[in-house]
Amino acid sequence: MRQLWLPVTLAVLSASLFFPTPVFAYDGKLRVKCNVPAEVYINKIQVGKTGEIISGLPFGKCKMWVVADGYKKHEQMVDILGNDIIEVKVTLKLEGDDSTDTDEEPSSDEEEPGEEEPKKEDKEKEEPKTFDVKDVRKASKEGDNDRLRKILNSDSEYIVRIVAAAALLRLKSKASVDFLDGEFGEKFKSAPDKWFDDSPLFGQFRVLAGSVDIADAFDEKEVKFDTFDETVPGYAAVLIMKEKQEEYRKECRKLQKKMARLKKRKATGWWGQYSTCDHNIKRMSKDIKDYKAFISRILSILKKRVRSIENKDLAALAKYFYDHAKGKLKD
Repeated sequence: MRQLWLPVTLAVLSASLFFPTPVFAYDGKLRVKCNVPAEVYINKIQVGKTGEIISGLPFGKCKMWVVADGYKKHEQMVDILGNDIIEVKVTLKLEGDDSTDTDEEPSSDEEEPGEEEPKKEDKEKEEPKTFDVKDVRKASKEGDNDRLRKILNSDSEYIVRIVAAAALLRLKSKASVDFLDGEFGEKFKSAPDKWFDDSPLFGQFRVLAGSVDIADAFDEKEVKFDTFDETVPGYAAVLIMKEKQEEYRKECRKLQKKMARLKKRKATGWWGQYSTCDHNIKRMSKDIKDYKAFISRILSILKKRVRSIENKDLAALAKYFYDHAKGKLKD
């Protein structure tokens, strides 16, 4: 009897392999376009969101709901057939809006599948390599830090970059501080020569003017910081004067030690060398004193400009120069 079961069992298994029982397929696809982001329900089950392709749906007629916060629920029947993507367009109305339906197309905010945002690298390639002052003023007015940083790091003219740095200062961006600290170290080496040629604080080839000429410029009120091309050389003069003060102080100390040795030994011709050292010490001491007075007057002008200049970006630059001098260039 048991031997009869074996052939029967094999026959049943073979039939099940070659003639499987039909299974209800759930491979329908649906995409709902809507004027606002919303959730999609099929037969009261949430199946996805608007704008995306929803798959694994049962074939045949189904009831669909489209729901979004603050909007009236949309309800309709959809017929999902074959392997094609069934597309449905829906326009949700705000709650309390009793106007009739329109044929308004869904918002284009939702991207079609497969569409991608332009890559960041592509956007950067589209940016111009150089900018002008108008670009800076627009970005400054809009408070666009990112664009100002691009301008600051671009190959634009120096005036454009220094104005961008000033705008970033006003907007309290660290990028401007890094840029200006580099300029301080180089004594504004990248600034146009013409700015220094036109400054009453400098002679030719960016050489600091003599003390008499600088004093006359202050007395005649020629030293003004009303523009960027006046303010930058003005603060460059402060940095150079401070550097010279330190240099002269060190040299004076060396000469004083030399004078002490000469006086002690009193070798042949010592008095001539002693007198020369004494003369140089007096000259450098006077320059140190003059530079201190000039720096004080420059900072006084900068302080006034912070309050009086209508250009807020230039005022921010003047304030930064003033604070830098007070904080890092103390005697």
